[in-house]
Amino acid sequence: MEQHTSNPGLGKLIPPFSLRSIDDKTISPWDYKEKMGLMIIFFNIYDQADLEALAVINRRYHEITDENAEVIAISPASVEDIKACSADFNFAFPLLSDPMGKMACQYNANESMIYVADKFGELQFMARLSESIDDTLNNVINVLDLAELECPECGVSTWTQ
Repeated sequence: MEQHTSNPGLGKLIPPFSLRSIDDKTISPWDYKEKMGLMIIFFNIYDQADLEALAVINRRYHEITDENAEVIAISPASVEDIKACSADFNFAFPLLSDPMGKMACQYNANESMIYVADKFGELQFMARLSESIDDTLNNVINVLDLAELECPECGVSTWTQ
């Protein structure tokens, strides 16, 4: 197993990545930088409890997007396996493949985890996916709401394209 090279802590920038989605798109957290917060989930596609937690997140997805945030779910499985295992769920958010587990290692996610970053990539919250998912989602929504309120640049476009 690879040595963990980074351990994002609260208040630190999240490690960057660029991974392939099951829709054959390449997605990076920087695609969302200064636009919206992120809820990044590391999950095991073969774990029924993880799939059930993702189903709850999918059901409450609108609450996260209402807080100007996106959900990105990452599994160490292949794109094909993720497609097959998630076909019945019709997830509204991107599912990404990290077949070598490098990003889980970068995030120090030794188990299924949730990370929440503000629109500048600063880690604001982390929790185990296995914890009470509804309570965890309530905390995520509160953190995202607070991040938007504390943001001095909110509403002001500072990025040039």
